[in-house]
Amino acid sequence: ILLIILSTRGLETKRFNSIISNQIQGSNSDIEVNFKKILFKIDIKQFDLFLLTRSPNIKLYKTYVPIKEVRAYIDFEIFSKNKIKIDKIYLDISEISLKELKKLLLKTKPSNFKSIIFNNLTNGSLSSKIDLQFDEDLMLIDYQLNGYVKNLSGFFQKIDFNKANFIYSIGNKKGKISSLNGTVNQIPVNSGEISFIKDKIMAINSTIKSNLELDQKKLKQIFPSIKFLSSKNRIFLRGNITSLLNLEFDNSFKVKKFDLNF
Repeated sequence: ILLIILSTRGLETKRFNSIISNQIQGSNSDIEVNFKKILFKIDIKQFDLFLLTRSPNIKLYKTYVPIKEVRAYIDFEIFSKNKIKIDKIYLDISEISLKELKKLLLKTKPSNFKSIIFNNLTNGSLSSKIDLQFDEDLMLIDYQLNGYVKNLSGFFQKIDFNKANFIYSIGNKKGKISSLNGTVNQIPVNSGEISFIKDKIMAINSTIKSNLELDQKKLKQIFPSIKFLSSKNRIFLRGNITSLLNLEFDNSFKVKKFDLNF
């Protein structure tokens, strides 16, 4: 009977509230945590014990983090009066705007990821489900992020993109973006897929499909340096284009390889 209860609704407990809060805040003093209710449950498929809380009040650098659900998978073999071992944490984060995300990242350590967020992205929102794995000292050793991005706008190198929407799955060493649509350099993208592998270098491969219907005015905006577009000739471009892009970056995000095929 106890196993059925733990695998379904769980048992409510307040025993671990302060323990988990202290461990999280001990790893980062800028995190404020307040759990409303914690349930003690079991994952019957993996036979893992975990603590579950919904809609917790969590702030990072005084900015509210819109979290739907937190699961802390624990090891009770290393259990004492004042500490439990957290093996992994699952976070289900509600949609958050780019503006709020920048507030959360403002005081974090410099990184290539942070640089892109602040310097290359101008608008958008995202939602994410995050799996974090920790060692015995609660240091992050692996992660997996899955979610979606809506209405993303920004630029990178000579590429401008607007109102981009996609689904993402990103891990420590590789990732994938799918169901991509939006505009790139004013050219519509109807569907696309991007994958990357990160090792000594970062390699990115993408396939982008576009259904084009461009009149002369639009063509002038996209290709202003082409002289014949300013002539009296009337031009209308219609067609389906599939582009294949292969990129390689070094650790400083300097482009080492660029191949674009249509």
